[in-house]
Amino acid sequence: MPLLKDVKKGDVKEEKKAARDDGGEAKRGKAAAAGQKTKAPAAKDERKDAVGQKPDTPAAFTAPSQSTQSMSPEVKELYPPDQIKVVSLNDIMDVSNSQSISKTQYVQNDEGKRVAIKEPSEPQKAVLDQQLFDKHYGYRRVDLTLGRKVHWHFKQVLKWRKVDWAHFFMGRVPITKWLPSYNWITDLRADVLGGVMLSIMSLPQGLAYGYLVGVPPIYGLITATFGPLVYTIFGSSRHNSPGCFAIAALMVGGVVEQFAHVDDVQAAIENTHQPNICCKSASSVIEPEAAIGVTSSITFLVGLWQIFFGLLNAGLLAVWLSDHLVQGLTSGAAVHVFTSQLKAMTGVDGVPPTSEPFGLIKFYLCFFRRLHTIKLPCIIISLVGNFLLLLSSYFIDPIIKKWTNLKFPMELLLVSFSILLVFLSEGTRYQINVPVVGKVESGFPSPQVPSFNLVGELVWHGISIAIISFVIHIALAKLVSKKFHYEIDVNQEWFALGAMNTISSFFGCFVGGSSIGRTMTQVKFGTTSQLSTMVCCFIMVGFVYGAGAFIYHLPKAVLACIILCAMKDLYIQLFRGFRLCRESTVDFMIFFVTLVSVILINVNTGLVIGIVFALLTVVFRTQWADSTCMGRIPGTSDFKGLGHYRSAEEIPGIKVFRFDAPLYFANAELFILSVHNACGLNPVLVKAKLIERAAAEKAKEAMDDSSEANKTSSRDMQLRVVGRRLADASVDSVAEDPAEHVVTQLTHIIIA
Repeated sequence: MPLLKDVKKGDVKEEKKAARDDGGEAKRGKAAAAGQKTKAPAAKDERKDAVGQKPDTPAAFTAPSQSTQSMSPEVKELYPPDQIKVVSLNDIMDVSNSQSISKTQYVQNDEGKRVAIKEPSEPQKAVLDQQLFDKHYGYRRVDLTLGRKVHWHFKQVLKWRKVDWAHFFMGRVPITKWLPSYNWITDLRADVLGGVMLSIMSLPQGLAYGYLVGVPPIYGLITATFGPLVYTIFGSSRHNSPGCFAIAALMVGGVVEQFAHVDDVQAAIENTHQPNICCKSASSVIEPEAAIGVTSSITFLVGLWQIFFGLLNAGLLAVWLSDHLVQGLTSGAAVHVFTSQLKAMTGVDGVPPTSEPFGLIKFYLCFFRRLHTIKLPCIIISLVGNFLLLLSSYFIDPIIKKWTNLKFPMELLLVSFSILLVFLSEGTRYQINVPVVGKVESGFPSPQVPSFNLVGELVWHGISIAIISFVIHIALAKLVSKKFHYEIDVNQEWFALGAMNTISSFFGCFVGGSSIGRTMTQVKFGTTSQLSTMVCCFIMVGFVYGAGAFIYHLPKAVLACIILCAMKDLYIQLFRGFRLCRESTVDFMIFFVTLVSVILINVNTGLVIGIVFALLTVVFRTQWADSTCMGRIPGTSDFKGLGHYRSAEEIPGIKVFRFDAPLYFANAELFILSVHNACGLNPVLVKAKLIERAAAEKAKEAMDDSSEANKTSSRDMQLRVVGRRLADASVDSVAEDPAEHVVTQLTHIIIA
């Protein structure tokens, strides 16, 4: 390409070539044909002329006019200011009259300076609407329905080879990936120690959560054995510890209270002794077989829902449950758990269940009216138990942590000591009369198909429990995986939890989930895989077969203490949640509405109310979206809000407008009004003003017979921001069409 020494607008001469030989001429011809930049020697006195310009010798123009201070650092580095020739903006493009678009290319002249050349102008493309655009460029309508997607995926599956099927199987059964590559030399010790500590924690928690559900406590140990063992096969998290989970146990316990068969005769006898109408709804005796049947049914249904969500790739469902919503949900559930354990810790009888709507209010009304039934041994055991558990958590464990990762087994010691104390005092004058667990059969029950009699009534309960247990589980999994830098398959976690609950339901287990305490214990011990969970399950098998004979004298108050102290973080979270009002009013309202709904009604209904309220806040924020005009910061290419930055300046003739929300039908009117206010121009008011002035002008012309100059002067009235194109003076004045009025001062509106 020939070198350019200088450029004149509208006229370019062809540069005289000083080729040394034919070979050099041929090389330059090839380079020009290929579109490459090639240097060629030229005399400094020679100039180009625009007359007779050829297509391969385009007219040149220079870079847009701007100060070197307004250039970004990247542009300054690529094109130094002393090598750029600056011209005004009008030399590049006339905004109002431009009919063509030119392509630019930077070349280097013999003085080493960069100049910009302009290739031959091309006519602008016609402006097409969507229908003409689709017709001109051959738009093809694609079927995006669910049936079409299923059909497409089915066709792709039919094309799979053995490698694809193997990859699919390994993705659905992650143990086939990590177990063959497991490092038995370096990782086995940490996993075994972690599994032993998990079993020590799972034993008392399993007994306590079984009691919370309303089934014999031995089924808590069975749940802590079967469920985690299934998860080790299908789960993608290396550190999550599934099993008994307080919130899931509370929700299942509410279902058991509502649907399990009761001893109506015993309930009638108890209700006749209640002193007031509030206590007439006191809880009646629930048969263990009926409770186990309802537990198996709801667990099976929860597992099916979770598998279904996994097949639908519903991993993004957790996004709709914000952190503040989950915080309010779990805090409200913690209040229910605390209330449900007051009966065991105080020994007060004749109180109603808390699972019914407004059951918490009824419970406390009856509880305070029946304080005279408090059992002193239960109070003493509860106070001592809670004190020892909190002492271990906040004082003993931090001291031990300095030398070892082992956790002090205060829960196990408390269970053992309380059993021994009650057993030794039996039959003596110092006998401790407190409610105990009683006779429990040891061993695993034979598998039975869950009953489907209550499926229609349990559907909604199954959906809510499935979602809540998954959300808390996946939050823990993501937290730990981020710390240890590995990925979690969210949809596979749906499938893993579903398989865990579905299979374990055949053995009378209740819904499980990941526990924060057990998961963090695995992290502290440095476990690297779910092998630690396997070790825990094998140890729990021994407890299941031998625990029945030992837990007969276990006080229920001790189990209540273990449940409360296991949820101490949720009680702390409850008080911390009120600090959100200082950070974000909307987030605090989501937390507060969910919390109050869960406390006053129940967990299932509170979840729905919380989700609906959270979605409404999103809608309201889009309807009341903020908007602002933006100005350019001098010396930069940044545009910021005029109300936020004093140095921001508007560009004459251009309005840069920002609307902080997606544009849709609900906020379309707000958007238009905001644009009108920002630009200081409302077309409706302008039209009304024009019509009013036209009518006034017509009336004045009819009354005034002055000279033609005065008439012309009266017709030349203008608005401050609009000009009018008037008809010929010889035509009678009529009301102007609003289309005849055009903006003269405001030339561009940019929506950012």
